[in-house]
Amino acid sequence: MAGEFAACVLAVAGLVRLGRTRDLRQVFSVEEVVPAAGQGALVVMARSDDAAMLEEAAQLNDPGTAFAVTAERAVVAELGGGCAMAAGAYAERTAGVWNLLGALAVDAGHARVRITAGSLGAAGECRDPLGPSVLSPAAQGAAAMLGVRCAAALRAGTGAAD
Repeated sequence: MAGEFAACVLAVAGLVRLGRTRDLRQVFSVEEVVPAAGQGALVVMARSDDAAMLEEAAQLNDPGTAFAVTAERAVVAELGGGCAMAAGAYAERTAGVWNLLGALAVDAGHARVRITAGSLGAAGECRDPLGPSVLSPAAQGAAAMLGVRCAAALRAGTGAAD
């Protein structure tokens, strides 16, 4: 297959797992290639009537990851997209401030925006008092609103219709 490709983009995690890091030529930052919403997050599902399993699953939940994935998925949902849409979102918390980077490519052009949510409290304050690792309804709403703001800015930047 030599010479058939100008480039091949692979996930770094896969190359690390295979012990092939010597083959890495360039690692893209999230600024260069904004990942798909929820990329890398794991989900555990349980039946709603299985209290013991729900309790076990709640112990695995990380409120920060839940907040990030909620905000990222809100971007794509607000844009009306899915797996086929050329949109990405990446939320991260730095020094107590949530930032959401979004990217959208459409036929008319592309946009990249960064939305800052400001301080939403320490990690523990995102937790619901009823469970040690459940994202509170207020934190869920804040994450969703962050995603909605990011999607609106992306639409404005690309000229994409609502």
